[in-house]
Amino acid sequence: MSDEVDRASEHTHWRCVRCANVKTPNVNKLADEACVYCKTDRQPGAAALDKDLNIIGQLDKTDEKVWAWNPKRLR
Repeated sequence: MSDEVDRASEHTHWRCVRCANVKTPNVNKLADEACVYCKTDRQPGAAALDKDLNIIGQLDKTDEKVWAWNPKRLR
């Protein structure tokens, strides 16, 4: 994954697994529930992971990769 991120917004965007490996900057200003690049919803594999672990995807940050958790489902 690229270390480059969009500096215009402090908001961190979610990427699907396929597009997470593309070495280009984060350019999406709109989506949290869709991939930054291809605009698709969460992948079926992510949905299966979410069912057991409440993980909704991977967030890109400048210095590290973190998993996105769905706080509504943790309650």
